[in-house]
Amino acid sequence: MGLFSFAVGYGYAGGPRPISATPYGEFFSGFTMGFVIFLIAVYVNVFNVTAFSWPLIGAVYLASGLAQCTIAALLLANNIADQEEDETLKRRTIVHYLGRSRSIIFFYGLYTVGFLMLIAAVVLGLLPKLTLLTLITVPIVVKNARGFAANPVKKLTFPNAIKNLFITTLAQVVFLALGVFLNI
Repeated sequence: MGLFSFAVGYGYAGGPRPISATPYGEFFSGFTMGFVIFLIAVYVNVFNVTAFSWPLIGAVYLASGLAQCTIAALLLANNIADQEEDETLKRRTIVHYLGRSRSIIFFYGLYTVGFLMLIAAVVLGLLPKLTLLTLITVPIVVKNARGFAANPVKKLTFPNAIKNLFITTLAQVVFLALGVFLNI
């Protein structure tokens, strides 16, 4: 898993055609940083308790959905803000193919899917019920996303996507830890 992550990291920025210059950057960054790192953390903590299996991997995939989606949204926001520069440099990101308006819809959709995956993980018993308190961040995420979407400029509103990643990740970690500690 570590070797895979290293290879993705190199491929994301290095080589003749880096992943970041393709429409796959959001997927690879969200998958690697949101899922694989989460999976490594789970594996390190449960390898002597449970078998490393496809059901475990699927459970971790669902439980890490919010992180995957907010990381992908951060990269998408970066590509939306850099669209003109990327076109000049012949970088064919997903924004090149979707266009700005559809990319902004996709940006909103990533947050929606992430929160739905969190809810599903709790309903299925993969995460403690207390993790649902992460949903208190939704109004802040919506406000920040709208601010970015209304004026997607790197220096002015891109920090909104960074704030969204920070606040959702922090909330999920805190409420997950409390849920495990309090067994709620």
